[in-house]
Amino acid sequence: MKPLTLFAALLPAACVAAPSAAPSAAPSAAPSAGLAGKWQVQEADSAAMPEGVSITLLADGYFHTDGGCNRLFGRYRQSGNRLIFSDAASTLKACADGQHMEIDSRLGTAVGTHRTYRISGTQLEWFNDNGKVVLKAVKSEP
Repeated sequence: MKPLTLFAALLPAACVAAPSAAPSAAPSAAPSAGLAGKWQVQEADSAAMPEGVSITLLADGYFHTDGGCNRLFGRYRQSGNRLIFSDAASTLKACADGQHMEIDSRLGTAVGTHRTYRISGTQLEWFNDNGKVVLKAVKSEP
């Protein structure tokens, strides 16, 4: 039950959108074609991720993660080199495998703490306010 408590404690951080100068009711622009797609997460919140962990950024502004147990999902919009997540929610399965709960927690932390991103070829990196990498992924599907 302890991993579930940890995940539940960190989930609110994943659900908070990055502060902005003025609220916007609609996305400022459609996500770029290079950003939309399925990304295989190699590292999240400073930990290596096993094969199969992913985040999918859909062209219509929706996203979802797959860490093997729970799913984090919601909306996002692109603003320059920032992704602004909103309306985030998560399934709350109590998976017996603590490793998957830890993966879910780290994905939620990456979504909640990132501020900017960079794409280089098929590589995606998210950075926090201090410039530290909080997520590394490689594009697996357009």
